[in-house]
Amino acid sequence: MSGGRVLIVSALVTVLAPACSSDGTQPQANPTAPNTESSPDASPEDETPDPLSDAVALTMVEYSFIPDELTIRSDQLLSITNKSPYLHSFWIEDQPPSVGDVHPSPNPTFVSPPFEPGTYTFYCGYHRYLDGMQGTLIVVDA
Repeated sequence: MSGGRVLIVSALVTVLAPACSSDGTQPQANPTAPNTESSPDASPEDETPDPLSDAVALTMVEYSFIPDELTIRSDQLLSITNKSPYLHSFWIEDQPPSVGDVHPSPNPTFVSPPFEPGTYTFYCGYHRYLDGMQGTLIVVDA
């Protein structure tokens, strides 16, 4: 072999050797892969909590609220779902209008209680005097 060919082969070995692993395969870099390493500065407290995941559920079934008594923190949302075939409404006694109509739907309506801690009566405006269409809401400090 002439001196020029040895020099080229030697240069290729020098350039390619670091790119090969010990088993002879070449590692592949993926510049678009997400970084799965966590930052040393990140902590669970840095994540913003989802207020919907902490909501308290109230369900309308036929002519009843389930449950008919519930406790909620003043900073929580109330999730109301009407699983009956009937139009209902949601009102809280002696409070400004809360929700009004709650149509039959598998999707909840979310309410933020705009009041101070205490005990309140909630009801369906259309069916308030039917057994089961009113209940008690207890709001406690957050």
